[in-house]
Amino acid sequence: MLQKEHDEKLSKIEKLKRQIESTKHRLEKKGGTRDKMGSFNALSEKYNGVREEYNAILAEKSSGSK
Repeated sequence: MLQKEHDEKLSKIEKLKRQIESTKHRLEKKGGTRDKMGSFNALSEKYNGVREEYNAILAEKSSGSK
């Protein structure tokens, strides 16, 4: 039971890491022009949301392993 939960959290963490890197890469490619500001802001919000979820899972995992 605990092993399955642990594996699921590790899987979710890896997925979030990939999303963070992908979003970061897309943000770096975006220019600062007016036309792209909307998509840049949307990607920034997505990046921050994914990052918060990732940190929450890590915190939960570390407190759960104690």
